[in-house]
Amino acid sequence: MYFHAKFSIFEHKPLNRISMKDSKLIRLLGTFSKEEWKEFEKFAASPYFNKGRNYIPLIKELKKFFPSIDSEKLTKKYLYKKIYSGKPFKEFVINTISSGLKGLCEDFLVYESFRNNYDKTPLMIRELSIKNMNAEVESIIKRSDKNYSENKLGAYDYYDRQFMKEEILNHYIRNDDRVKESEYLVKTFIVTAYHFLNQAYIIRNYLFINRNFLGPDYKNNLIDKVMHAIDTDRIIKELTETDEIDAVQFLVAYYSFMANSSEDNYEYFNKIKALFNKYSSKLDKSMQVRFKSLLTNICLRNITLGKSEFHYEFEQIYSVIIRNKEYYIDDREHYFDKRLFKAIIVTSLYLKKINWAEEFLKNYIGRIDPQFKEHQHQYGLACIEFSKSNFEKALDHAAKIEQKQVIYKIDTKNLMARIYYETKSFESLLSIIDSYKHLIKNSSLQDEDYSSSHSGFIKVTEGLVKIIQKGKSKNEVSKLKHKTEKMNQLNNKSWLLEKIDELETSN
Repeated sequence: MYFHAKFSIFEHKPLNRISMKDSKLIRLLGTFSKEEWKEFEKFAASPYFNKGRNYIPLIKELKKFFPSIDSEKLTKKYLYKKIYSGKPFKEFVINTISSGLKGLCEDFLVYESFRNNYDKTPLMIRELSIKNMNAEVESIIKRSDKNYSENKLGAYDYYDRQFMKEEILNHYIRNDDRVKESEYLVKTFIVTAYHFLNQAYIIRNYLFINRNFLGPDYKNNLIDKVMHAIDTDRIIKELTETDEIDAVQFLVAYYSFMANSSEDNYEYFNKIKALFNKYSSKLDKSMQVRFKSLLTNICLRNITLGKSEFHYEFEQIYSVIIRNKEYYIDDREHYFDKRLFKAIIVTSLYLKKINWAEEFLKNYIGRIDPQFKEHQHQYGLACIEFSKSNFEKALDHAAKIEQKQVIYKIDTKNLMARIYYETKSFESLLSIIDSYKHLIKNSSLQDEDYSSSHSGFIKVTEGLVKIIQKGKSKNEVSKLKHKTEKMNQLNNKSWLLEKIDELETSN
């Protein structure tokens, strides 16, 4: 009775009628672009890759549903009927071919990644060396050395060069060529050291930025202990006096870490800029984009902390980014980076370029990921209307911003607080400040610098309201101004000082 009752639960919903939209195969194919579908069909048609199984009928049926590949109509029974017309349904058959196609999808992604992103020369050296094709190997080594001297520096060169040098070294070890072996031992060590130092500072930078999520012991990790034992300043001195161009990747990673982790971040920001200006003609596109990305991140962090001079630096960078169309999240996903998009609008408005900001919003909002497009649009419109002193319109747009990410929620609270202050809606202002405080306190975002800059904004704004409501003296206004000027981490510092100056003049 028990088993019969348990089975009866499923009697009216046979497995072969359940939609396949949640299967791993369908979810994976749903991420494919039109170009990837074309390439995948060619890949699947090759006997070398499909191992004698014909997947093309299944692919053609699935492709009919693209891009809405999660359709409820897409069931096992439907596919079986289309592929094996007139034959009785056998679930294990459709399960087997679907599983095989999923594996082929994964092989295709790996193959495409390797084909598009990796230098195959080291592997060719390895295979030819193993087969004792030494003359051919020497020819490849000479050609690769010539190419390296002529090619521009890329963002992943240390990894590629280390792999290359290791395979060349192994070739000479196999052939017991002691002279060349010694030469490439040194060359392999140098590029391995560069690669290690570069990765070390990239990782340390990530650790520092995310330090509040890692707990109070974030420094007690092996990489920090190792790096503290290395005399980096001495290494930098030696590099800059000898082969600075070879060390550019490492230097950029080091300066970026120092810009984020030290108080004098302008010094290191300028060092990155100087390196870029000095070597930009010798950098490939990937490395140029990396430079701009690091400089942008330093600017945005300092703008958030209230360091207004970084607005001018950021404008120079984003002008080039827009001109060169370097604003996409990555080369395959053509969506404008939403953090960059928002920052460009905020900075252009800070610089009083309202018309430019309006044109930018109108021309580029269509390039934002659809799931964030409306929120970005409303935030941009709210900021623009605020800059025009159209505070009611700004509030209307701000009320339509529905962001799940806490940073956007905090930025929206900040904007609404400024709107309420400008409209002298102090009761609403105090209410929004209360929710603003709780949002910062209870959020999972624990970036101390970011939180401190917003907490500072709240304290100064509360001070302004108290002076207005209680009619405090000019001396009290001067005290608030002095306190505000001394604050290093203060969001919208220039706006707050402007409001304090207005009070000072009115008193």
